[in-house]
Amino acid sequence: MRKHTTGNYHDAKGPLPYRMTNDYLFKAMLQESPRVLKELICSVLHLDGDRLHKVSILNPIILGDSVDDKDIVLDVRVEFDNKLVIDLEMQVANLQNWTERSVYYVCRNLTRLKKGGKYTDVIPSIHVGFLDYTLFSEHPAFTSCFRLMEEKEHYTYTNLIEIHVVDLTNIGLATENDKKYGTDKWAALFKATTWEELKMLAEKNPAIDEAVEVVYEVSEDEKIRQRIEAREDYMRTMADINRKLKEKDELLEENRIQLEQKDARIAQLESELAAARK
Repeated sequence: MRKHTTGNYHDAKGPLPYRMTNDYLFKAMLQESPRVLKELICSVLHLDGDRLHKVSILNPIILGDSVDDKDIVLDVRVEFDNKLVIDLEMQVANLQNWTERSVYYVCRNLTRLKKGGKYTDVIPSIHVGFLDYTLFSEHPAFTSCFRLMEEKEHYTYTNLIEIHVVDLTNIGLATENDKKYGTDKWAALFKATTWEELKMLAEKNPAIDEAVEVVYEVSEDEKIRQRIEAREDYMRTMADINRKLKEKDELLEENRIQLEQKDARIAQLESELAAARK
């Protein structure tokens, strides 16, 4: 873990300069602390930590280097013990493409089979999305897991694919199992807006304490801070574009309904007129 600053997050007070829903900060935190990365994954997947050992990030970035905001996707792709590939992503703005995107990512990892390898050697792939919005409004939940299964009797077709969603806006719907593994505490960490909230969460959780320390350290680095701010600007722009597109779609839908109502009224009047002429 980095130790470049002389300060300590315990001395920090008031609003956070950046929330941990910032995808660059999210990746920096997990990249700088293998312990935090491992414990977060175990929490979300409801696994005991002693079952997993070697943790390797397959797509690290050089923190502080300039990135192309138009092209970069700040997912964290992790390999556990050469047996499991996990993608983790943080997404604030609802760009209306998460289901397609998550399926693409989880399937992309399955293509790592070497030439001449056996299909039975395919490494399982899991995608975990931390979303700051509700993916399916008709099915609100804090955590959800999607697998490939038979439609009628719901038995599993394969364990090679899993897609997990953590809805950061629905922490109040956490199950007892979510609480047992501390998934709700990690979500509260990402949603925190003040240093005081972070200190409370870190007080009895060594992994979260380390996560907060890493966030404090990387946020003190000027180059990294510039990248974090650039992502803030980019996501604000994307959210604004998405809001305008949604408003446009709603207006078009309203106009369509009005036209249908007018057509129905015209048809009714023509029918009444035809009946009157008889």
